[in-house]
Amino acid sequence: MEFTSHKANDLDADSDTYWTPERKAGAKPRSQEDTVELATPFAPTEIGEPESIPGQPPPSGGASASVALQKTAPVANPEEYPWCTAGKLFFKSDGTDWVGSACVIKRSLLLTVAHNLYDLKSKDWSTHILFDPSYTDGAAPFGSWSYDLCAVPNEWIAGNGYPYDLGVVVMKKGGLSNLDIGNAVGWLGYEINRTYDRSWVEVGYPANLEGGRCMMSDEGQYTRRLDSGAVVGKQSKFEGGSSGAPWLMYGNLDMVNGVHSFHRAANPEEGFSVYFVDWVKDFINKYA
Repeated sequence: MEFTSHKANDLDADSDTYWTPERKAGAKPRSQEDTVELATPFAPTEIGEPESIPGQPPPSGGASASVALQKTAPVANPEEYPWCTAGKLFFKSDGTDWVGSACVIKRSLLLTVAHNLYDLKSKDWSTHILFDPSYTDGAAPFGSWSYDLCAVPNEWIAGNGYPYDLGVVVMKKGGLSNLDIGNAVGWLGYEINRTYDRSWVEVGYPANLEGGRCMMSDEGQYTRRLDSGAVVGKQSKFEGGSSGAPWLMYGNLDMVNGVHSFHRAANPEEGFSVYFVDWVKDFINKYA
């Protein structure tokens, strides 16, 4: 599979100063309902050998978070690993300020959804991308991080839909200590080619829960597959603002195995993600 990248340019030069507290508070929650029509029929998904790619806790260490979570609730300690790898993603697209979710997947790489980075309607890239890990009530305890480059699959740009709704963002050094972001908060591992019949803990910033002011968790079980198995569903109460929220594997919360891509208005308690197979690893490795 091929991927297309977009470098930060002059429009992004003021990203750090552009995102005032007022702009962040006023950004619209990115929401995506299932309205994309596939440009071509999607072939059955080929599943390779299961593989686990490990993550890395921050240098400060710290105990792993407990899996004894409420089904839908604010994260009690968002600065604890692995929660601290997740955060709010601010960006400007088609003249509008937006907010979504993302997570740190490598030392200087974020994982999110393609529709946060490349808009199919305007056929243009987002600008002014900024990430606040562990964002809580307007505060960014690890600082704010701007970007060098973002990328999406060519198949997303071509209009081939949600089976390719995945994006990565290469981050600049920054935060409070001018570090690679992974040196400040650590990064998640990820799993590919795993059985889809499982449970996940979704972590992000849905505006319909607590107004998006704090990190929320939402444990849910597998529901169904779409698009010949290329898209997988889970029980989810997350709506707008959660686009790009990582799906962490229940019982192994430092491993991501999906990201919140879209929901359907007819099924408000169900969310969907790209099914993580071999091309996801290729995509991450290309920009890591």
